[in-house]
Order: sequence, then structure tokens, then C-alpha cells
Amino acid sequence: YYFAYPMAYPALTSILDQNGFETITDYTVHTNVSITNSFGDVANYRVYEFNNLTTQTNFTNTYIQ
Repeated sequence: YYFAYPMAYPALTSILDQNGFETITDYTVHTNVSITNSFGDVANYRVYEFNNLTTQTNFTNTYIQ
């Protein structure tokens, strides 16, 4: 999983899987990743990269600021 979150907002404090288990320690956070949208605007993001390969589909994660 990858979750891009604007640097303008505070870092996430929790990532819960659909069973309510805390998984934030299973992510690597990449800061100041520049992403260009389809209009050519560039913004910096924190990108949360899940460290474990998975074949899950339709799995809900809750990202908490």
C-alpha cells in the first residue's frame, strides 16, 4: 500500500487495519516527495509505504492524523 498525504498537514499518528490493529510501524515514511498533478501543479507529500507485500484486495485502512 502507498498513501500520499500533503506535507502541509501534520504527520499521521495512527494507521489501523480493518480489524482495528495498529499498523503504523509497518510503514516507511518518505517525506517531501514532490508530486505533479495533471494541471502541472507541484506539491510536497509524505508518502507512507507499507513494508509488507500483500495480495489483499478490498482491504480498508484508516489513516488518523
